[in-house]
Amino acid sequence: MPAGRKDPFMSFVRPFKPIEHFLLDYYVTVVVPFLRCQEDISIYQDSMTKRWVPFALREGGLLDAVFLLACRHMYLSHHNSQQQQQFVQLACQYKLSCTKSLRDAISNEVVFSDATVGTTLMLAYDELVASDISMYKNHIKAAVRMVNLNGGPQTLGLDGFMEHLISNLCAKHKLYDQT
Repeated sequence: MPAGRKDPFMSFVRPFKPIEHFLLDYYVTVVVPFLRCQEDISIYQDSMTKRWVPFALREGGLLDAVFLLACRHMYLSHHNSQQQQQFVQLACQYKLSCTKSLRDAISNEVVFSDATVGTTLMLAYDELVASDISMYKNHIKAAVRMVNLNGGPQTLGLDGFMEHLISNLCAKHKLYDQT
């Protein structure tokens, strides 16, 4: 394709930086299996790759949350201080971007979008990976509150997968029933 044309098959919310192609691949191949809850791994991975990831690619805050989780996992799994520092810096950038996106959405939305709820869930996962259980619980409670203000779990999209994620995250630390 000529340099001036856009790829018609690129349906991402924004163009990727070179590192982001790697981070997306890492998220799908390493982080997704790591994050699974109590369900069958094949069902979970199928839902994540066929529903969640394509959804995240179209939503700015959620995409940044995916990159945040990949960076967080890379930081924790690398023992090379130069690589760790690179992923810490990237994680901070993505967390700030994700938090700003979430703050803007919360202040502008009357009905919380699936992307807003999903971004909140991804921030909860990030806190869980970072071992900040208090913030993890706050994010889950916020996501549950958004869902309840929207009319309940039946209002969530992705063929019930988001409802499933919230349910698993609530059960993981025996928070409370989201209904």
